Amino acid sequence: MLNQVQHDNMTSDEKILLQNIRGYLGKEEVNFVILALDFAKSAHRGQRRISGKDYIIHPLFVARILSELKLDAESIAAALLHDVCEDTKTTPHELKEEFGSEVAQMVTVLTKLKKISVGENEVEHFDERTLIAIDALRRVFFAMAEDLRVVIIKLADRLHNIKDISVFDREKQKRIARETLYIYAPLASRLGMGEFKRNLEDGAFKTLNPAKFKEIKKHYRQILTRADKMIKKISLDLKKELNSAKIEAKITFRVKNIYGLHKKLIKLRHNYQRIYDLLGIRIIVKTKEDCYKVLGLIHQNFRPIPNQFSDYIALPKLNGYQSIHTIVRLGAAAEPRRIRINHSVPLEFQIRTYEMDYQANFGVASHFYYSDIVKPKDKNKRDKIKTPKKELAWIKELAEWQAKIKDSRAYIRELKIDFFNDRIFVFTPKGEVKDLPAGSTPIDFAYAVHSYIGDHARGARVDGVMRGLDFKLSNGEVVEIIINKNQRGPNADWLAFAKSASAKDKIRSYINKLKKSNS
Repeated sequence: MLNQVQHDNMTSDEKILLQNIRGYLGKEEVNFVILALDFAKSAHRGQRRISGKDYIIHPLFVARILSELKLDAESIAAALLHDVCEDTKTTPHELKEEFGSEVAQMVTVLTKLKKISVGENEVEHFDERTLIAIDALRRVFFAMAEDLRVVIIKLADRLHNIKDISVFDREKQKRIARETLYIYAPLASRLGMGEFKRNLEDGAFKTLNPAKFKEIKKHYRQILTRADKMIKKISLDLKKELNSAKIEAKITFRVKNIYGLHKKLIKLRHNYQRIYDLLGIRIIVKTKEDCYKVLGLIHQNFRPIPNQFSDYIALPKLNGYQSIHTIVRLGAAAEPRRIRINHSVPLEFQIRTYEMDYQANFGVASHFYYSDIVKPKDKNKRDKIKTPKKELAWIKELAEWQAKIKDSRAYIRELKIDFFNDRIFVFTPKGEVKDLPAGSTPIDFAYAVHSYIGDHARGARVDGVMRGLDFKLSNGEVVEIIINKNQRGPNADWLAFAKSASAKDKIRSYINKLKKSNS
C-alpha cells in the first residue's frame, strides 16, 4: 500500500495510471501493478529516450492506454515491463520468478516483435534481415492466436512511437512508418480497433508523405469550416426531434481520417464531390431498438441516397463492428420536412449503442471493458480473456495457414492480400457468413465452406444466377456451389484466379500430391 509521501513523489503519469486501475482492479491486482512499475523504474533508471526524456515515460504511456481500456493486471504489468529484457540486464527467468509465467511470456513475445521490419519495398528485396523479420512476424501471429493481449500491448506501444517519431533519424522514421502503415494499422483494423487504426495511419502517412498529408489536411479544414454551421444546425434540430420522440441520445460530429480520405481520393481520382462519407453525424443511443427508431426519424427528414445504406447491426462485420450507416442528401426533399437545410450536400449518419461505439473504437479490447467475465477480481475466470471471440476466428485460421507456408516471399505477399486488405462478406444459402479477401471468387468461397466442396466445385449460383468459378464476388451476395462428385480434385488453372491463401494452399497441396503419385 502506497503511503502519502510515496504518492506525492510520483509523476502525473504514474498517478493517472494508479487512479485508472483503482477504478476496476482489486487491491491485490493494484499492488501487483505497483510492483511492476517499481521494477520497471529501477531497471530503466538512468536510461533516456532519444528525445532526452526519462525512458520510463514510454512504458507508462503504454500502460496508461491499457488501463483506460480496463485490461487486466497482468497485461498492464507486461506493458510496464515490455522493454526490460531488450534494453536492460533483466532476463525472462527473472521476470517469471517475480511476476509469473504469464507476464514473462507476454514480455518475451513483445521483445521478439521488436525485430520485425517489413515495409513495402522490403517485400520485393529479400535479404537475411528481412527473412528474420518475417520469421518473427510468424511467431507473433502464433502467439496472438493464444493471447490477444500481446498485440493490444504492441499496438499501444506503436502509438507512442508514432507520436514521438520526429526524434528519430529520417531513415528510422520511414522504417517505423512503413511497418505501421503496412502491418500494424491493418492489424488494428482487423481487430476492430478503429481509434488505434486511424491514429496509426495518420501518423505514418504524415511521415511517409508529408506534402500530400499537408495538402489534404488543408482542403479538409476548408470543407470543415464551410460545414461547421450546417452540422451544428442539423444536430440541434435532430436533438429536438429525438426529445419529442422520447429517445435519449448523444450526438457527435465525425470526420474521415486523413489517410482514409487519401485512399478514397485515389479510388475516386481525387474528386472530393464523390466522397459521400467525408462528413458525418454519429448518434449514440441506449438500445438496439432506439437505433432503428432514430433511423426512421432521419429518413423522415432527409432523403436517403440510393445504395448508400448499411445495417451492420443486423449483419455485424467479422471483427465485431456494429452500426447503422445511412447517407442522405441534405436540402433535396421533394416534400415539406421538419428539418430544412438550404444546401444540397451528402451527409452520413451513423447510429449505434454506447457499447457498439466503444467496440467500433477499441475492437477486441472492448471485450475487457464490457464483459464481467474478464474482470481480474474473478481469478477463476481470468483464463477466458485469452480466448478470441467467435468473430475473430480468422486469427486461428491465420495461425493454421501460416504453419503450411514455408516460402517467406509467398508468406508476406499472401499475408497482405488475405488478411490485411479489404474484405467482403458473402452468404451460404443457409445464411452463414463467409469472410473473404476482396476480389475473391466462388472457388475461394467453396474452400471456405469445406475442402470437399472446393475440390469438387464445377460452378456456382450467385444470387440465383449461374456463374463461373472465376467470377468476382461482391459484398452481400448469396453463393451456392455446384459440385461434381465424380471430379477427381481441383484444377491447377484455378490458381490463376483463386485469391485466398487457404484456397491456394489446398489447391497446391492436391497438385503436389498428384505429382508425387505420378512420379
